[in-house]
Amino acid sequence: MEMDQLLLIARPPQNLADVTRLEVDGVILVDPEALDPSLQLLDAGGTPVVTVDRDLARDDGWWVGVDNLAAMADLLAHLHRRGATRIAFLTADSPWAWFADTRAAYSKWCADHGFAEVIGKVVRGDPELSASLAMTELLTGDDPPDAVVTDVYGGALGVLRAATSCGRKVPDDLLVASAVDGHALETAVPAITALDLQPMDIGRAAVQMLARRIAGEPSTGPKLVGAGVLQSRGSTLRLAAH
Repeated sequence: MEMDQLLLIARPPQNLADVTRLEVDGVILVDPEALDPSLQLLDAGGTPVVTVDRDLARDDGWWVGVDNLAAMADLLAHLHRRGATRIAFLTADSPWAWFADTRAAYSKWCADHGFAEVIGKVVRGDPELSASLAMTELLTGDDPPDAVVTDVYGGALGVLRAATSCGRKVPDDLLVASAVDGHALETAVPAITALDLQPMDIGRAAVQMLARRIAGEPSTGPKLVGAGVLQSRGSTLRLAAH
């Protein structure tokens, strides 16, 4: 409303008729997939678009987000400072820039610090159950992790469930962190350390960028709104390495 514009929240278009029915000056599309069909339809319909995070298959600069690589590195460094020596990573197999970036950051951080990669898969449609199953498998293996970070919202709740079923105490035996924050993580027992990805700042930046695109201004490249804000909570309160 600061820009005297109205906001419409709608589902992504499924065809060109949907694009026409939107009757909007521009669109902000959140978390596009690689070669996102909705983004292609909006392009075909001549609708100016800004995305929150990028489509991995294009590089036009019309997107906003946080520095995913730096945010993930900060979270891993936090776990390392709290004594972690074997950090697992639970992630989804999904064609989003978020998952590609966090996976790349995890691999680089492990390589830089001489850590072995320990990766489990989470189903984005059922993160709590799938994370619980993946974490149970890791905790009952020959060389279980002493910390875990997940980039799927809700996955950390499944990790807590797995830790309980495997007789591990959080944070004494297992540090738990999430690369994306939310109310369910704040109110979990223990509360889960997470990254606040600054959605309000991202939304404001996206609106401002879309206004420039609607006005016909050229792209000046993507806008990165910081690297997230670490919210340190009870799930990583262990102070020293075992």
